[in-house]
Amino acid sequence: MEDLIAITKNLKVLCAEDDESIRKNLYLVLSEFFDQVDVAVDGQDALNIYNKMFEQTSEYYDIVFTDIMMPNMDGHELIDAIYSQNENQVIVVISAYNETDRFIRLIEQGISNFLKKPLNLDDLVKTITKVSKNIQRIKLVKQQENMIFEQSKLASLGEMIANIAHQWRQPLQAISVITQKLQIIQMVSGKVTQEDIDEMNEQVSNQLQYLTNTIETFRNFLHQDKIATRVNIQEEIKNALELMQTTFKNKSIQAIDTIDHSQPVHATMVSGELTQVIINILNNAKDILLDRSVEKPWVKFDLIRSGETAIITIEDNGGGIDQSILPKIFEPYFTTKHQSRGTGLGLNMSYRIVTESIGGKIYAKNTQNGAKFFVEIPIKN
Repeated sequence: MEDLIAITKNLKVLCAEDDESIRKNLYLVLSEFFDQVDVAVDGQDALNIYNKMFEQTSEYYDIVFTDIMMPNMDGHELIDAIYSQNENQVIVVISAYNETDRFIRLIEQGISNFLKKPLNLDDLVKTITKVSKNIQRIKLVKQQENMIFEQSKLASLGEMIANIAHQWRQPLQAISVITQKLQIIQMVSGKVTQEDIDEMNEQVSNQLQYLTNTIETFRNFLHQDKIATRVNIQEEIKNALELMQTTFKNKSIQAIDTIDHSQPVHATMVSGELTQVIINILNNAKDILLDRSVEKPWVKFDLIRSGETAIITIEDNGGGIDQSILPKIFEPYFTTKHQSRGTGLGLNMSYRIVTESIGGKIYAKNTQNGAKFFVEIPIKN
């Protein structure tokens, strides 16, 4: 008996029974084992108590004992109502009926635990033992899953920091270029105008805003309850281009925008995530163009709407990606760059954002000019 009390400890039980004498006897027996036993006089009363428990504690009962033939709401209706809210609920049916059809219906509803009336104490104890052991096993598995989840969160935090560092490399470099430009103007012309200062301030402000947004975007990506909104895809692309314009201009890379901005295309996603994706692709294109010393380097953008899908294409004239590594470019930590310039996390984070958060697709192909990335995003009218 002590072993049974040990496995039923901390479990909460709800008992639905319209017969008062049976209900009282059940309560007395169940109270010997379980820390909390609540009783209901019929199906509707049981459902109300069940819902109130969840509203107050955000938890469900561990076990529900229920009769079948009850007024207001019978056991079948109660079972359906409970399973509609919590498909993993453990339910034990108590019934005086032996009709085959009735038990077949219960089995079809997912019930596997039965007790016959009049109740036999040995049978009740055996059932309590069986279902309680199963519940404790499930709770142990959940505890282990939670431990793994907490460990994965720590791993994700490390990955997030690495990704932020990867994303910050470009804007910090841009800010350095902007400040150096002021020094060059001063050195060459001997005078820095207010117009020069205002222009530089605006560019630095944009880059600093991006640094701030980067942290928020990654925080939202890892957050379980991140909020998606209706986003203008053209605006996300425009934001990425504006943040890259200083670097592109400094490196003489032409940005060719063939997107129709007069017809906004909207999609539901977390604001800023698509901008991160595009910047990652642009950074990779920039590095390829510079590494290969491409003459007259360019990056071309387009946005095509096909039914309920928007397809962003980003193509460069850098000569393409080696076919042997093309299937690997979205893998975590895969990079062909020197360690000081790349972590291999940029394209992987882009892949995760597009596939996991946005619910789309991302892939790359080689063209006669170079690499062409495709970002497919589900849209609704």
